[in-house]
Amino acid sequence: MFEFATVPEIEKPTLTMRKRIREYLDGKRVRRAVLGYDYLLTAAEICLNSKDAKRHTCKLYNTIAKQFDGATQSRVERAIRHALQDCTDISMTNSEFICRMVDDLEDEI
Repeated sequence: MFEFATVPEIEKPTLTMRKRIREYLDGKRVRRAVLGYDYLLTAAEICLNSKDAKRHTCKLYNTIAKQFDGATQSRVERAIRHALQDCTDISMTNSEFICRMVDDLEDEI
């Protein structure tokens, strides 16, 4: 049986971080059913672990694409844009949203 105590010390913050990112995206009404949600989740994880990543979204899209089969930089960008356009209360570019999300999460974590 799986017990949380058996998870290596390094993974605990990652699990907590992933949960907090999901809560943030859910709070912004980003639908989990769209692929852009997974890309935004991955983008936040990368940016929280690398301070320079949020300033270089083109490189960020490429990094995300490498983690998903069949994804390309342009597909990642488009899927994120589509996920944000579905939200009625978000009217900013992908880069603006990712930067704001990471800044908000950094304040909380």
